Amino acid sequence: MRGNIKILLIADSIQLRSSTQKILTDSDCEVLIAESSSDAILELKLSKPDLLFWGISMRNSNSYSAYLALQKDFGAHIPIIIITSLLDLNAPGIIENSLNENYITYPFSAKALLDKINNTLSKVKSAKLTVPTNNFKSRKLRSITSLKDLLYYFRTEAEEIDIIKNKPVYKEQKHANYVYLVESGLVKIHRMDEYGKQLITGLYKPNEFFGFYSFKEISSYPETATCLTTSKLLRISNSKFQELLSQSSNLSLELAQLLSDKLSQLKNHLLEMAYGSVLKKTSNTILQFAENIENKPHQSIKICRNDLANVAGISTESLIRSLSFLKKERLIDINGRDIKILNYHKLQLVR
Repeated sequence: MRGNIKILLIADSIQLRSSTQKILTDSDCEVLIAESSSDAILELKLSKPDLLFWGISMRNSNSYSAYLALQKDFGAHIPIIIITSLLDLNAPGIIENSLNENYITYPFSAKALLDKINNTLSKVKSAKLTVPTNNFKSRKLRSITSLKDLLYYFRTEAEEIDIIKNKPVYKEQKHANYVYLVESGLVKIHRMDEYGKQLITGLYKPNEFFGFYSFKEISSYPETATCLTTSKLLRISNSKFQELLSQSSNLSLELAQLLSDKLSQLKNHLLEMAYGSVLKKTSNTILQFAENIENKPHQSIKICRNDLANVAGISTESLIRSLSFLKKERLIDINGRDIKILNYHKLQLVR
């Protein structure tokens, strides 16, 4: 078996995990470990393994349902082998999948496990080779029927670009050529008024799409996108994106709902900017950045005051005064540019 195969092992048994991991690592495989289906989903999104082992007993309905959900979302793209014990052979998932020969009974020998991996990967490779290129491409496009599918498509087919902090992704009035997905980092969308005042209209964190401007006709970007932190982005051309939409009405509907939700959030933000107090704008902006940067409560938000003020729609001076008040009330702590939230609940209640 060739080395450098990346395998995700999902198992709640320490003994099964350790013995299986040893066989795989001794064979030069890269092994990722998940103790639950929720951990596995995160690893699948981040690590893109070549093969998945499901080693959680399916004798109860919850674990079987978790397996079915994972198979539905990822099974079309990643081969799955079920690790089962003799006691599990009557479980519904094993009965259903035994015809596909995608399970192996534990305990097993190193040879049996490696043979199963080789056979599984060989079948996948053979299946890909027997499909004509044009048909395979068409079938792959037709299989993208949801935003989850689109997320996976970006991670496997899109161009990857790295942009350092404070550098633009695209600029206002330039041709809108691409649609983007944030893989890591944080991106702000902003506009300038005639007096040079910047207004941030959107923040995008990992797993969020942006750049939806050209659906049928060639258009220009109406705003600028800039990385607030060094970021890794994935992008596809507008022509490819339009092709994906034309293949699935459900994908178009899910995207329309996503854009509708974003528009609703923007309207709420504009309402707050128009009528909210300076203190309320400041506290909500801190909470918004904390959510987008995905900070844990004990961590600090590293963001410049100008960006905070531009999201809040207030002057930098007003923001600084509000920050001082919130610090005095012990809702936040400030150390240079770092802002640490001390009391999330009370910060949410600021009026």
